Amino acid sequence: TVLGPCKVTKTVDELACIRAAQRMNERAMVDVQAMLRPGVRQTDLTACFLRRIVELGADHNGIDPIWQVMPRSRADGPWTVHGDVAFPTPSAPRALHEGDVIWVDTGIHVGGYASDFGRTWIVGDDPRPTPRQQAQFDRWRAVMDAVLALCRPGVSGLELARAAIAAAGDGPKPWIEHFYLAHGVGTDSAEMPMIGTDLGERFDARQLMEPGMVLVLEPVIWDDGAAGYRAEDIVAVTDDGWMPLSDHPYDPFVAA
Repeated sequence: TVLGPCKVTKTVDELACIRAAQRMNERAMVDVQAMLRPGVRQTDLTACFLRRIVELGADHNGIDPIWQVMPRSRADGPWTVHGDVAFPTPSAPRALHEGDVIWVDTGIHVGGYASDFGRTWIVGDDPRPTPRQQAQFDRWRAVMDAVLALCRPGVSGLELARAAIAAAGDGPKPWIEHFYLAHGVGTDSAEMPMIGTDLGERFDARQLMEPGMVLVLEPVIWDDGAAGYRAEDIVAVTDDGWMPLSDHPYDPFVAA
Protein backbone atom coordinates (compact mmCIF):
# COMPACT_ATOMS: atom_id res chain seq x y z
CA THR A 1 0.00 0.00 0.00
CA VAL A 2 2.84 2.39 0.80
CA LEU A 3 5.69 1.25 -1.44
CA GLY A 4 3.63 0.55 -4.57
CA PRO A 5 2.69 4.18 -5.28
CA CYS A 6 6.17 5.35 -4.24
CA LYS A 7 7.82 3.13 -6.89
CA VAL A 8 5.70 4.38 -9.79
CA THR A 9 7.78 7.57 -10.17
CA LYS A 10 11.51 7.89 -9.58
CA THR A 11 13.63 10.63 -8.09
CA VAL A 12 16.54 12.17 -9.98
CA ASP A 13 18.93 9.98 -7.97
CA GLU A 14 16.95 6.85 -8.82
CA LEU A 15 17.00 7.72 -12.52
CA ALA A 16 20.79 8.06 -12.30
CA CYS A 17 21.00 4.62 -10.67
CA ILE A 18 18.90 3.00 -13.42
CA ARG A 19 20.99 4.70 -16.09
CA ALA A 20 24.22 3.46 -14.45
CA ALA A 21 22.92 -0.13 -14.28
CA GLN A 22 21.80 0.00 -17.89
CA ARG A 23 25.10 1.34 -19.15
CA MET A 24 26.96 -1.45 -17.36
CA ASN A 25 24.64 -3.98 -18.97
CA GLU A 26 25.20 -2.42 -22.39
CA ARG A 27 29.00 -2.42 -21.96
CA ALA A 28 28.92 -6.14 -21.24
CA MET A 29 26.79 -6.77 -24.33
CA VAL A 30 29.45 -5.22 -26.57
CA ASP A 31 31.80 -8.09 -25.67
CA VAL A 32 29.07 -10.70 -26.03
CA GLN A 33 28.00 -9.54 -29.48
CA ALA A 34 31.62 -9.58 -30.65
CA MET A 35 31.78 -13.37 -30.13
CA LEU A 36 28.50 -14.10 -31.93
CA ARG A 37 29.35 -16.45 -34.80
CA PRO A 38 28.43 -19.94 -36.04
CA GLY A 39 29.47 -22.72 -33.65
CA VAL A 40 29.24 -20.59 -30.50
CA ARG A 41 26.71 -21.93 -27.99
CA GLN A 42 24.04 -20.00 -26.12
CA THR A 43 25.76 -21.01 -22.87
CA ASP A 44 29.05 -19.59 -24.17
CA LEU A 45 27.33 -16.22 -24.56
CA THR A 46 25.96 -16.53 -21.02
CA ALA A 47 29.44 -17.29 -19.63
CA CYS A 48 30.90 -14.26 -21.40
CA PHE A 49 28.12 -12.00 -20.18
CA LEU A 50 28.26 -13.11 -16.53
CA ARG A 51 32.04 -12.86 -16.42
CA ARG A 52 31.95 -9.35 -17.89
CA ILE A 53 29.31 -7.95 -15.53
CA VAL A 54 31.35 -9.18 -12.56
CA GLU A 55 34.44 -7.46 -13.98
CA LEU A 56 32.44 -4.25 -14.44
CA GLY A 57 31.18 -4.31 -10.84
CA ALA A 58 27.58 -5.48 -11.02
CA ASP A 59 26.02 -6.64 -7.76
CA HIS A 60 24.35 -9.65 -9.36
CA ASN A 61 22.63 -10.94 -12.45
CA GLY A 62 18.93 -10.17 -12.61
CA ILE A 63 17.53 -12.74 -15.04
CA ASP A 64 18.84 -15.84 -16.77
CA PRO A 65 20.36 -14.36 -19.97
CA ILE A 66 18.23 -15.12 -23.02
CA TRP A 67 19.74 -15.74 -26.47
CA GLN A 68 16.71 -17.27 -28.14
CA VAL A 69 16.96 -18.58 -31.68
CA MET A 70 13.67 -17.52 -33.22
CA PRO A 71 11.76 -19.84 -35.54
CA ARG A 72 10.73 -18.46 -38.89
CA SER A 73 7.13 -19.50 -38.29
CA ARG A 74 4.86 -20.17 -35.34
CA ALA A 75 4.20 -23.55 -36.94
CA ASP A 76 7.83 -24.50 -36.29
CA GLY A 77 7.18 -24.33 -32.55
CA PRO A 78 7.66 -24.41 -29.68
CA TRP A 79 3.92 -24.41 -29.07
CA THR A 80 2.22 -22.10 -26.60
CA VAL A 81 -1.15 -22.17 -24.87
CA HIS A 82 -1.91 -18.62 -26.07
CA GLY A 83 -1.02 -19.30 -29.71
CA ASP A 84 1.51 -16.47 -29.93
CA VAL A 85 5.28 -16.48 -30.32
CA ALA A 86 7.07 -18.51 -27.62
CA PHE A 87 9.38 -16.20 -25.69
CA PRO A 88 11.49 -16.53 -23.65
CA THR A 89 12.88 -20.05 -23.78
CA PRO A 90 15.86 -21.21 -21.68
CA SER A 91 19.41 -21.00 -23.00
CA ALA A 92 21.09 -24.32 -23.75
CA PRO A 93 24.48 -25.66 -24.91
CA ARG A 94 23.32 -25.70 -28.52
CA ALA A 95 25.51 -24.37 -31.30
CA LEU A 96 24.33 -21.35 -33.24
CA HIS A 97 24.19 -21.44 -37.03
CA GLU A 98 24.80 -18.99 -39.85
CA GLY A 99 21.77 -16.75 -40.27
CA ASP A 100 20.10 -17.58 -36.94
CA VAL A 101 17.96 -14.69 -35.68
CA ILE A 102 18.58 -14.19 -31.96
CA TRP A 103 16.29 -12.37 -29.57
CA VAL A 104 18.41 -11.13 -26.69
CA ASP A 105 17.20 -10.23 -23.19
CA THR A 106 19.39 -9.57 -20.15
CA GLY A 107 19.18 -7.67 -16.88
CA ILE A 108 21.57 -6.93 -14.03
CA HIS A 109 21.36 -5.14 -10.68
CA VAL A 110 23.73 -2.40 -9.59
CA GLY A 111 23.37 -0.54 -6.31
CA GLY A 112 19.91 -1.99 -5.78
CA TYR A 113 18.57 -0.89 -9.19
CA ALA A 114 17.81 -2.98 -12.26
CA SER A 115 18.56 -2.73 -15.96
CA ASP A 116 16.80 -4.29 -18.93
CA PHE A 117 18.45 -4.94 -22.29
CA GLY A 118 16.82 -6.29 -25.45
CA ARG A 119 18.00 -6.50 -29.05
CA THR A 120 17.74 -8.71 -32.13
CA TRP A 121 20.99 -10.10 -33.53
CA ILE A 122 21.87 -12.18 -36.58
CA VAL A 123 24.54 -14.90 -36.39
CA GLY A 124 27.32 -14.74 -38.96
CA ASP A 125 30.88 -13.62 -39.63
CA ASP A 126 29.42 -10.69 -41.60
CA PRO A 127 25.78 -10.58 -40.48
CA ARG A 128 23.45 -8.49 -42.59
CA PRO A 129 19.67 -8.43 -42.43
CA THR A 130 17.70 -9.43 -45.49
CA PRO A 131 15.46 -6.75 -47.01
CA ARG A 132 12.49 -8.33 -45.21
CA GLN A 133 14.34 -8.37 -41.88
CA GLN A 134 15.38 -4.74 -42.33
CA ALA A 135 11.76 -3.86 -43.12
CA GLN A 136 10.72 -5.45 -39.82
CA PHE A 137 13.21 -3.27 -37.99
CA ASP A 138 11.93 -0.19 -39.85
CA ARG A 139 8.39 -1.00 -38.70
CA TRP A 140 9.65 -1.52 -35.14
CA ARG A 141 11.31 1.91 -35.31
CA ALA A 142 8.06 3.43 -36.60
CA VAL A 143 6.19 1.99 -33.60
CA MET A 144 8.78 3.39 -31.20
CA ASP A 145 8.69 6.80 -32.85
CA ALA A 146 4.89 6.92 -32.68
CA VAL A 147 4.86 6.05 -28.97
CA LEU A 148 7.64 8.48 -28.10
CA ALA A 149 5.94 11.28 -30.04
CA LEU A 150 3.05 11.04 -27.54
CA CYS A 151 5.09 10.28 -24.42
CA ARG A 152 4.60 13.16 -21.97
CA PRO A 153 2.75 13.86 -18.71
CA GLY A 154 -1.02 13.43 -18.84
CA VAL A 155 -1.05 10.94 -21.72
CA SER A 156 -2.62 7.58 -20.85
CA GLY A 157 -1.16 4.15 -21.35
CA LEU A 158 -4.10 3.38 -23.62
CA GLU A 159 -3.19 6.29 -25.91
CA LEU A 160 0.38 4.98 -26.16
CA ALA A 161 -0.86 1.46 -26.92
CA ARG A 162 -3.22 2.69 -29.64
CA ALA A 163 -0.44 4.76 -31.21
CA ALA A 164 1.76 1.65 -31.32
CA ILE A 165 -0.98 -0.42 -32.96
CA ALA A 166 -1.70 2.25 -35.56
CA ALA A 167 1.99 2.61 -36.45
CA ALA A 168 2.45 -1.15 -36.85
CA GLY A 169 -0.02 -1.30 -39.72
CA ASP A 170 -1.75 -4.49 -40.75
CA GLY A 171 -1.21 -7.65 -38.71
CA PRO A 172 -1.10 -8.47 -35.01
CA LYS A 173 -0.60 -5.83 -32.33
CA PRO A 174 3.09 -5.00 -31.94
CA TRP A 175 3.89 -6.84 -28.74
CA ILE A 176 3.80 -10.41 -27.47
CA GLU A 177 0.40 -11.50 -26.20
CA HIS A 178 1.56 -12.66 -22.76
CA PHE A 179 3.82 -9.65 -22.16
CA TYR A 180 3.27 -5.95 -22.76
CA LEU A 181 4.12 -2.96 -24.89
CA ALA A 182 5.89 -1.35 -21.93
CA HIS A 183 6.72 -1.91 -18.28
CA GLY A 184 8.54 -0.01 -15.58
CA VAL A 185 11.95 -0.75 -14.10
CA GLY A 186 13.51 0.30 -10.80
CA THR A 187 14.35 -1.84 -7.83
CA ASP A 188 12.66 -4.67 -9.76
CA SER A 189 13.32 -5.58 -13.38
CA ALA A 190 9.59 -5.31 -14.18
CA GLU A 191 7.29 -3.07 -12.17
CA MET A 192 4.53 -0.52 -12.71
CA PRO A 193 3.51 1.10 -14.97
CA MET A 194 2.61 -1.76 -17.33
CA ILE A 195 0.92 -1.07 -20.67
CA GLY A 196 -0.74 -3.60 -22.93
CA THR A 197 -1.28 -6.41 -20.45
CA ASP A 198 -4.31 -8.69 -20.24
CA LEU A 199 -5.71 -6.32 -17.59
CA GLY A 200 -7.28 -4.58 -20.56
CA GLU A 201 -7.93 -1.13 -21.97
CA ARG A 202 -9.71 0.24 -18.90
CA PHE A 203 -6.59 -0.45 -16.85
CA ASP A 204 -4.36 1.21 -19.45
CA ALA A 205 -6.67 4.23 -19.65
CA ARG A 206 -6.26 4.86 -15.90
CA GLN A 207 -2.47 4.93 -16.17
CA LEU A 208 -1.51 8.54 -16.81
CA MET A 209 2.11 9.40 -17.50
CA GLU A 210 3.84 11.47 -14.81
CA PRO A 211 7.30 13.02 -14.58
CA GLY A 212 9.69 10.44 -13.16
CA MET A 213 7.89 7.40 -14.59
CA VAL A 214 10.22 4.97 -16.33
CA LEU A 215 9.10 2.93 -19.34
CA VAL A 216 10.89 -0.04 -20.86
CA LEU A 217 9.38 -0.03 -24.35
CA GLU A 218 9.58 -3.44 -26.03
CA PRO A 219 7.53 -3.61 -29.23
CA VAL A 220 7.69 -6.75 -31.35
CA ILE A 221 7.21 -6.93 -35.10
CA TRP A 222 6.38 -10.44 -36.21
CA ASP A 223 5.69 -11.57 -39.77
CA ASP A 224 5.21 -15.30 -40.02
CA GLY A 225 8.07 -16.62 -42.13
CA ALA A 226 10.75 -14.09 -41.14
CA ALA A 227 11.48 -14.66 -37.40
CA GLY A 228 10.58 -11.13 -36.32
CA TYR A 229 12.28 -8.18 -34.64
CA ARG A 230 12.29 -7.29 -30.95
CA ALA A 231 14.27 -4.74 -28.94
CA GLU A 232 13.96 -2.75 -25.72
CA ASP A 233 14.70 0.90 -24.98
CA ILE A 234 14.31 2.65 -21.62
CA VAL A 235 12.95 6.18 -21.30
CA ALA A 236 11.96 8.40 -18.39
CA VAL A 237 8.99 10.76 -18.56
CA THR A 238 10.05 14.38 -17.99
CA ASP A 239 8.09 17.57 -17.30
CA ASP A 240 7.46 18.12 -21.01
CA GLY A 241 8.30 14.83 -22.76
CA TRP A 242 10.84 12.07 -22.22
CA MET A 243 14.56 11.38 -22.04
CA PRO A 244 16.52 8.19 -22.84
CA LEU A 245 18.05 6.02 -20.12
CA SER A 246 19.50 3.51 -22.59
CA ASP A 247 21.88 4.08 -25.47
CA HIS A 248 22.91 1.05 -27.50
CA PRO A 249 23.14 0.58 -31.27
CA TYR A 250 20.81 -1.72 -33.18
CA ASP A 251 23.56 -3.51 -35.14
CA PRO A 252 23.37 -5.21 -37.57
CA PHE A 253 20.18 -3.30 -38.41
CA VAL A 254 20.51 0.23 -39.72
CA ALA A 255 18.18 3.03 -38.71
CA ALA A 256 16.76 4.95 -41.65
